[in-house]
This record gives sequence, C-alpha cells and structure tokens, in this order.
Amino acid sequence: MLTETQLLSALCTRLQQEAYTLNFDYFTFHIRCMRFLKALYEEFRVEIIEEDGELIERRGELNMVVHRIFTWLMDQEKAENVKERLRGVLEMFVEREGRAEIDSLKEYMDGLNLAN
Repeated sequence: MLTETQLLSALCTRLQQEAYTLNFDYFTFHIRCMRFLKALYEEFRVEIIEEDGELIERRGELNMVVHRIFTWLMDQEKAENVKERLRGVLEMFVEREGRAEIDSLKEYMDGLNLAN
C-alpha cells in the first residue's frame, strides 16, 4: 500500500508522462471533422440531394453524409464509384490537414521543456 506522499508522487509522474493526451485539442479536432464531412458532402452533393434533399449544416444534418455513403457502399453497383471518390476526397484532405495534429502536439511538447 502506498503512503499519501508516494501516491501523489506516482500520480504526478504519470500525469507528466501523459500530458500530451490531457492537452488534446478536441475543439480543433471537431472543426477538422466537420470540414471533412463538408468535403464529403460537396463531393456527393448531387446524389445526396436526389435521395435526401438539401442538408442543412446548422440543423446538424451533416451526419447523414456518412449514413448515405455507407448505404451506397452496400450497393455493389455503386460501391466502386463511391470508393474511388472517397479516396480522392481523403487524399486531398490528408494532404491539406494531415500533419496539423502532429505539428500541434510537437509544438506543445517542445514548449514543455521536459529536460528540466
């Protein structure tokens, strides 16, 4: 059994080791996910409007993009076309946004000055 001092010391050490996970920028991550959903919507806009009507972002309807894409992937006639278009959107998005979290985390870790 640990004493109170040992427990606090162990907790402090562990928190320092996991500082990067505690500092994850969920707001920026959310914004990036919304950008990705918008990019998917723009790619599949015509088909989505034909099947579901115009989606309204402020009403939280962008999640329907994912539902619609999964539905199309289940249809063997549409699946290959959908996969190819998804690949294009994903490649563009990764090129534009791919290192954002890594760079942000590196900047944060550099600022911690853990050498001391």
